[in-house]
Amino acid sequence: MTEIIRNPAMIAGEINTIKEQVRATALSASVEIGKRLTEAKALVPEGEWIKWLKDNVDYSLRTAQNLMALFQEYGGGTGQSLPHLSYTQAVMLLALPGDERAEFVESHDMDAMSTRDLKKELDALRGKQDEMQITMDQLITEKKALEAERDKANAALTSARQVSKGAMDAEKKLKGELKSAQDELAAAQAEAQREKEALEQALKDAQQPVIQQVTPPEVEKELADLRAQASRGKEEEAVRAAYEMFRACYERMIEKLSALEQADADRAGRFRAAFSKGLRMMAEELEKGASA
Repeated sequence: MTEIIRNPAMIAGEINTIKEQVRATALSASVEIGKRLTEAKALVPEGEWIKWLKDNVDYSLRTAQNLMALFQEYGGGTGQSLPHLSYTQAVMLLALPGDERAEFVESHDMDAMSTRDLKKELDALRGKQDEMQITMDQLITEKKALEAERDKANAALTSARQVSKGAMDAEKKLKGELKSAQDELAAAQAEAQREKEALEQALKDAQQPVIQQVTPPEVEKELADLRAQASRGKEEEAVRAAYEMFRACYERMIEKLSALEQADADRAGRFRAAFSKGLRMMAEELEKGASA
């Protein structure tokens, strides 16, 4: 029988095989212990779990939590088995969600990775996740700020539209009232004209004698004075009526302008300026007529 000559390479292979068996056995044993700890916790009375761990299995609460988490993630719980991890690697990788954990293990040489290297990789990955979370939080905050600005702008636009509509309604109403006042003034002027014409006709009829006779000069003069006074009286009455109508329109205009100022002060100011200019022009025409 040929004796097998052992060499360093062969010995190294045997050592690595034993290491792998120990690694797989350690993780498998940890998962099984986690399974039984999970079962025990459900049976131990509430508030006595930490004491039970110390008295019965000499585990700290953290160690027990890690073992139960290994069962949940790598054993018969929600996760899948990852047999090529050491106990320490398996515990450290619990920080990653299941999908990310499987992707991480697949993309890294876990056999060659030391605990320090694994911690460094996980810290870098968590740092990127934190940066992404910060960016996401910033985006959410900016989105909320933009939405708040949009709502504020929409509210301002709605308010402006309401004010504009109120101003237009007030302007329309004022125009209607001015038109009504103008119509009333025109009707009063027409009535005054009719009365004047009726009076002139009456005077004309009075001047026609039933019997042709010579009128004394003093009587003729008195009749002429009476006719002039009657004519002046009707004209003065018409002027006073027109003035009263004008003043009523002016007072109504002032009232409506005050109401418009509550809704739109700028628009009311423009109306006031225009009306003031028109009234000044009217006043100048009156003064010119008085001096002529």
